[in-house]
Amino acid sequence: MIYNKMKDNDIGPKVSRSTLYRLLRDLGYRSTVADRRAHMTETENIRAWRRRFIQRLNANEQSEEPKPVIYLDESWIDCNSTAKKGWRPKVIKTRRDKLDYSLKMKCGKGARLIMLHAGI
Repeated sequence: MIYNKMKDNDIGPKVSRSTLYRLLRDLGYRSTVADRRAHMTETENIRAWRRRFIQRLNANEQSEEPKPVIYLDESWIDCNSTAKKGWRPKVIKTRRDKLDYSLKMKCGKGARLIMLHAGI
């Protein structure tokens, strides 16, 4: 994409795609999947909520009788989850051995186990 923009807009020196790739790699860049969640956490309403939350925490700490702050953490696991990797022998001799060492997967989401942790 960078190469095409440079070429279309006549920006910078005329270099090949591979030279541009090597230059970017030498400068410390790498081609990865873009994280779109980072932009969502910095929207104006999230920043305002974070500012109000910190102000309330500071006001609570400075009050004469501060209320205890309880932090919650929630996570979940899909009941049909299976491992992606596993141990198996290098040589599998029979079809039955292949079935014994394969990962059994269920289809569909099914029920979930929700874990909740609260701490001060």
